Amino acid sequence: SIEEPAKLGEEYQFKPQMKSAMEGRITSLNIPIKDEWGIFISGYAPVKDSRGNIVAIVAADMDVAIFYKLIIKLIISLIFTFVFGLILTIAITQLYSKNIVNQLDLAVENINKLSSGDLTAKLSIQTNDEIEDIVDKADEFRQTMNLILKSFKDSFERLHEQSNTLNYIASELQKTSQGVANSMQESTFEVENQ
Repeated sequence: SIEEPAKLGEEYQFKPQMKSAMEGRITSLNIPIKDEWGIFISGYAPVKDSRGNIVAIVAADMDVAIFYKLIIKLIISLIFTFVFGLILTIAITQLYSKNIVNQLDLAVENINKLSSGDLTAKLSIQTNDEIEDIVDKADEFRQTMNLILKSFKDSFERLHEQSNTLNYIASELQKTSQGVANSMQESTFEVENQ
């Protein structure tokens, strides 16, 4: 392209955007044009006098090569942004899924302990979703079952103590009744021998 401007007042091929500029609007061509100076996108603006009357228009041409360079830079920037965003998304997804998988593995390990009878294994995960709600409810069930079994154990221990006490009392009553029976037998023997 040539950097020399057209001469003032030089005739130029009329474009509809020029008419819009003469009516007071700033406009530009939608597609590039080729002329003796190169391939350009042209923009047009009205020139007004001190009273605000449009007395002329001014045109400015931008070499299409500049637009292509800008478009290439924009495309490269978009591709870089897309690739960076994709890599960032994959990394965040990997970290998040690894965290969830680790927590689920721990929950499964503790569920296996529960299924073998160990009610001390606490179930807990931090996923902030429905899975966490399910595990929390399962842990509430574990705690409830633990309380029920503790209550059974306590009741059984009290029953065992009472059973031992009754067994002791029965043993003592048996000894006492054996002593009474022996005394009665001796008394009967003495009464018969007299």
